[in-house]
Amino acid sequence: MSNNKKCILTIAIPTYNRDWVIDSNLSNLCSFAGKYDCEILISDNCSTDNTQYIVKEFQNRFPFVKYVRNSKNLGYDMNVLVAYMACESEYSLLMGDSRTINEESLKYLMNHLEDNIDALVFKHTHEETIYHSINDVFLSFGESIIVLGSFVLKCIMIEDKLLDPYIGKFFLHIGLFYEALNMLENINVKLVNNVNSHFVVRHKPIGWGKVIFQTHAYGWFYTFMGLPNSIPVELKLSVIKIKYDDPFSVKTISKRIGHYGPQSKSDFNKYKKLLPLISNTPLWKIKTMVFLPTIFCDFLHLIYKTYAYLKYKKENKKNLFVYEKENRWI
Repeated sequence: MSNNKKCILTIAIPTYNRDWVIDSNLSNLCSFAGKYDCEILISDNCSTDNTQYIVKEFQNRFPFVKYVRNSKNLGYDMNVLVAYMACESEYSLLMGDSRTINEESLKYLMNHLEDNIDALVFKHTHEETIYHSINDVFLSFGESIIVLGSFVLKCIMIEDKLLDPYIGKFFLHIGLFYEALNMLENINVKLVNNVNSHFVVRHKPIGWGKVIFQTHAYGWFYTFMGLPNSIPVELKLSVIKIKYDDPFSVKTISKRIGHYGPQSKSDFNKYKKLLPLISNTPLWKIKTMVFLPTIFCDFLHLIYKTYAYLKYKKENKKNLFVYEKENRWI
């Protein structure tokens, strides 16, 4: 790809202090991305680990790898925005640093981008469909785009003031998606079902598990309610409940406790009024899990720690040292 040619797709990956994840992710993506009209962009939120050195090593070997480094940590949402605004291609795939795709999925979505659509949304077990209404898109996808890596969006210049309400809510990419569509007079969004994103590393938990009430109560609720006014409030309230993989189910909270330890009781008390609006789990069940005695939390933590170690040992016998080196979560 020549330097002055505008490529079709940028896989944009915001990251911070996850050098071992970036190394694995780039190793996977760079093994096949050069065959297609795309580039990989890493937006580094001023990491203090070896991220910049690892990315530069890949840059020396693969000309389609781009690197942007913030002079200071701007916060998660702003780094997502930096990643998006740095894309110079026709389309962008914002992807979390802990998730990746395989070559079959990349080839599949690249073929669909030739149809000159405004966005591709990935949703399994659904037939391919074209949507022309932002409300139909919202009603059909709901929480399906909760994670980075669930859609490809045409690179549209968006005014910063439109995205200000989403800063600090942890889901700026959702606001970005709907604000971009809202700028178009006619939209052309395609649902596809054959793109699989998966975790790069599985040996330790990464993400927002320690602060689920801040992210999936406060952040999720106010992100949805702040979406464009062209989406009726009644529709927002009907879709806002997370029906898939409810983060406040007993099963999920027990996993969070097992991985990270007790959840914040003060956060629960602060955001508990929002929980009935976004979760189908009764409030008393959530409260019971949050206020478990410390000894039960420690027991769950021990179970999950042992399970994760044995699973990683089985799957990565030659790379067990990575687990032992990166076990700060234990």
